[in-house]
Amino acid sequence: MKVLLTFDLKDKYIEKVKREVPGVDIIRCPDIEDYGNKVQGCEVMLTFSDINLEVIKNKATDLRWIQTWVAGVESLVTPQKVKWFRDNNIILTTMSGIHGDVIAEHVTGMIISFSRKFKDFYRLQKQKKWERLTVDRLKGKTLLVVGLGSIGREIAARGKAFKMNVTGIKRDTTRPVNNVDSLYTPDELLKALSEADYVVLSMPLTQETENMFGYREFKEMKTDSYLINIARGGVVREDDLIRALDEGLIAGAGLDVFTEEPLPPESPLYEMDNVIITPHVAGVYPEYNEEAIEIFIKNLKRYQKGEDLINRVNYSRGY
Repeated sequence: MKVLLTFDLKDKYIEKVKREVPGVDIIRCPDIEDYGNKVQGCEVMLTFSDINLEVIKNKATDLRWIQTWVAGVESLVTPQKVKWFRDNNIILTTMSGIHGDVIAEHVTGMIISFSRKFKDFYRLQKQKKWERLTVDRLKGKTLLVVGLGSIGREIAARGKAFKMNVTGIKRDTTRPVNNVDSLYTPDELLKALSEADYVVLSMPLTQETENMFGYREFKEMKTDSYLINIARGGVVREDDLIRALDEGLIAGAGLDVFTEEPLPPESPLYEMDNVIITPHVAGVYPEYNEEAIEIFIKNLKRYQKGEDLINRVNYSRGY
């Protein structure tokens, strides 16, 4: 079985796959312009986050399964690509769930930074000033998690550990979710926002969630509440967020993702004292590749046996 690898991966991971899954031939092809020549005869493609459909669509006649190295697949579930996947019976799987714990830690760090005013104290430290600002605690505060997938559930668990009141947005509210006290449907978002002290966005970027948060949503939030976005930049109307921060509609924002990445130097967000910016690193940790290759190997073994694959994308939902 031939596997087309479309990004740079260390030899030790390639050798591990070959040891644990006999009969696998991995074809390296980090050059996107060479995809078309190498994809012929490959049943499986291991790609980082996207494919060049125009380059491969007429030559990938044997392709049956694409595994991504990341969790988010918004660039792969465009109407054109989904149609091609369906027409050619191609399965798409992701690394969903691989970094739920580390992203939840990142979110928790941002929340604590706001509640204990670490950024303000650091600024005072650089000015050599001893000033006791009013700080807060998390116990009893309401944490709203918008999107209760694997990442959202990890965030909810961290909130409960701090004795917060955890609420969540979920399509199906009939089944309870661990560590979530109250569930709201997407139609009840505005009500949930009005009650929250911290709002964390952890949903996938789909046609339904694109630009989900705009000026109307920020107006419903408490003026002393905070927005944390570790989802995708596209779920927030960035200009509306900047306006909301300027007007004091919300107290601040912790942002790991942006509409345009890297965030342009001219963005007003850089100059805002009540904004924490991290460069899309919430899911980054040293052992990522080790854990990702284990998921791929597990899926390879399942594929060989004709079993259902882990983290299969639902094309109708877009994730």
